Amino acid sequence: MRHPSFCPPYTRLELNSFLNGTAEHLPDTRVTVDWFPIVQTFTKALDEVRKRERREKNHSKALRWA
Repeated sequence: MRHPSFCPPYTRLELNSFLNGTAEHLPDTRVTVDWFPIVQTFTKALDEVRKRERREKNHSKALRWA
């Protein structure tokens, strides 16, 4: 399994330990991903960038959905 580069090292270590333990003790299981918190994090980050740019460039709030 490849890990994203933005993931802190301690998180990767914890994930590796979890995956190794799961494979050892529950060999017939599959690891799944809940995409909601991942998408939520990126959506919040994108919204913060959009708001900052709007403030810095004095754009109208109406440009949010343009």
